[in-house]
Amino acid sequence: MKTPNVNNLAEEPQVSGSSLESTTDNSFNSDSDAEVLCAATDQLKSVKKCKTNEKKKINDLEERLVFEKEKIRHYEALIRDKDDIIKSLKWIAESEDIIIKQMQSQINDLQNALDLKNPLNITDQKDVFNSSEKPITENINQIQEPNIQDQINLLKLTNAKYVTLIDELELKLKEKEDIVILFESKVAELENQFKKDEVILRAEIAKLEDKAKDTSAEILEKDEQLRKYTSNANNGSEIQPTLLLNFTKNKNIKLVEMQGIDPFMAVFEDIQTAGSDWMVIQRRIDGTVSFSHNSELPCSVGFGNINSEYWIGFDLLHQITNTQKYELYVELVDFDDVTAYARYDNFTVGSKDEKYMLKSLGSYSGNAGDAFRSLEKQTVDKWTKTDKSIFFWWYTPNMQCNLNGPYYNSKLKLNNIYGLWWGRWNIGKSIYSLKSCKMLIRRKLQFNSIATPKEKSYMVQDVINGI
Repeated sequence: MKTPNVNNLAEEPQVSGSSLESTTDNSFNSDSDAEVLCAATDQLKSVKKCKTNEKKKINDLEERLVFEKEKIRHYEALIRDKDDIIKSLKWIAESEDIIIKQMQSQINDLQNALDLKNPLNITDQKDVFNSSEKPITENINQIQEPNIQDQINLLKLTNAKYVTLIDELELKLKEKEDIVILFESKVAELENQFKKDEVILRAEIAKLEDKAKDTSAEILEKDEQLRKYTSNANNGSEIQPTLLLNFTKNKNIKLVEMQGIDPFMAVFEDIQTAGSDWMVIQRRIDGTVSFSHNSELPCSVGFGNINSEYWIGFDLLHQITNTQKYELYVELVDFDDVTAYARYDNFTVGSKDEKYMLKSLGSYSGNAGDAFRSLEKQTVDKWTKTDKSIFFWWYTPNMQCNLNGPYYNSKLKLNNIYGLWWGRWNIGKSIYSLKSCKMLIRRKLQFNSIATPKEKSYMVQDVINGI
């Protein structure tokens, strides 16, 4: 059961100290002030939680924006690498063009030298040898025709290989350029998409920031309301804020704090024959609180007045009984003021997903009869009366008790399960409505068989302090 629900069950709120049982004579002006303060506190918690969620969303969006920018930087690096590759290929092509030109120049020189010899072959060689022009004869002797022709052929073959290589490089360069164009197109598409996403993200961030500002304004307003309600009426001095659940004149009402469970307020009573510090989880005395609801929610979270008719709620009952082993004590009174009780030593309630199954009762003792046993392993169900009122309780066709049914102000013989009743412990086999009932739980005392009385006393005190 959440704090806001129990809040409405308390008496007039009082300012108290840190002790669970502390009380004070100072109180609020009226119950309505306490309810307004409680509502303001709950709404403040809700607003703060909402603000935290919104800040988380903003952080997530900013992280996503950083990630998208990093992707763009990566694409830009790839483009730079592509540009370097293209420059290298162009440089290689230009170098090969220079080499080819040099080789072509050598070919031309050799061809000129060959052409110079050919005219000499046409002339009568005798005249050439008899010629007095010795330098020409020496030049001719120096020319070795086969060697020149071989060099020309080799240069032409090499030139052809370079031309083929250049053609291949140009083809590869064209393929690379096609890939680059496709890559650039993809990068441009991603950049456009990123720009669109960035605009959307910035709009969402701006919207969340505006909402956060509104939330901050609401928090300031709630803080002002809390300051107003907690201010001293006489001199306007501020009072240190404390949990409203700890404000009470009834010394039996304590603020319960358990690990993993929100703090809640409960009534603790001593049972003469069963010991002290039993926590009340249900009470029916006069029918002033309706146990009929249109939905399961009130029965799950609890309702009523903690000082009179009251139901703690299935949710909280599940959380408490699943932390440690708990006992259950049921006190019954009929309209003849005859009392009876039933006690179980291992009371456990399932979760909401388990439909709050009555998972365990343990061993029975008492004089009211083991009527609750008929509901063990059964789940919570609802049934509707002819007047369309809806009640929630553990159900089975063979059920032997119903403590959350409709209340009747007189002793009535019941013909069906509708009503407040427990077995047939009072008059034979007939079912009669009860005047009152009360359900209480307490953490099961686990004594060591060799523990001394003093050690047992300490263990009892630990149980009381740990409830």
